[in-house]
Amino acid sequence: MDIFFVISGFVMMITAGPFMRVPHGWRYFAMRRIVRIVPMYWIATTAKIVALLILPGVALRSSLDPQHVLFSYLFLPSCNDVGAVEPVMGVGWTLTFEMFFYAVFAIALLLRVTPLLFVGSVMVALTIWGQLSPEGTSPWAVYLDPVTLYFVVGVVVAVLVRKGLTRWLVALSVACLCVAGVLALAGEMDWSRSAPFRFFVIVGLVAITVLAEPLLRRALPKQLLFFGDASYSIYLFHPLVAPMVPIALAILGVPVVWLSVVGAIVWALVVTSVIYALVERRLVRLGRRLPYAGRIPEG
Repeated sequence: MDIFFVISGFVMMITAGPFMRVPHGWRYFAMRRIVRIVPMYWIATTAKIVALLILPGVALRSSLDPQHVLFSYLFLPSCNDVGAVEPVMGVGWTLTFEMFFYAVFAIALLLRVTPLLFVGSVMVALTIWGQLSPEGTSPWAVYLDPVTLYFVVGVVVAVLVRKGLTRWLVALSVACLCVAGVLALAGEMDWSRSAPFRFFVIVGLVAITVLAEPLLRRALPKQLLFFGDASYSIYLFHPLVAPMVPIALAILGVPVVWLSVVGAIVWALVVTSVIYALVERRLVRLGRRLPYAGRIPEG
């Protein structure tokens, strides 16, 4: 999921211009993010809770602690019944970080300071704090994880794009992939264990993708662009709907692995696309009527 934090930082910074130019830009930024993220996440979390209450034996972890549920709705880190720091909706752990990133970025807009300087300082300071502190058990320690630096990388890439520094972006991608190649030759290719290798590969690939964006935009079919728009609903609801296919096949006595996998993917894409079209888009449209959630005034 590291790459999604880079993308998050990039998107946040590349679209920050209008918020930086108007009074109360931080309010527009915060409200638009809330409208975009919160309603669908609350619906997904509620659906998961209802499923656990109706079919507690289906899920591996079916305990529902009231504080854990509350913290899940508030995007705050908390431990589940087995001690893992994740919300009721497992995939929501990334949104715990995402909301933290939004808060830090909104503070930068409120203070009218350079987002890169402020966000970078906060994330680096927290990372150093985490490295110097003894390992603890507090759920809040997740914010000290070096993974937050990926968000800063995304902001850096966006700044290079905004300033038209394409040569620097090319240099960044080449340098990162060269370092990754050296690490690979040295045997540091374990994706899960070699953080430096993973870092340089991800940053290099993101930089290349950003450089190729004009070409990709023309080449990608509209169907894929639709799935891109629906990606949030797909991300939130696929854990709820995809398992329905293998369960149904098992009940029917057709436990074919490849059919379960393909069927689960197709079913998840269909159902989550419908959720996006009928629910998410309408909720976002309604949410845009709230104060500071609509059109940003001209600066």
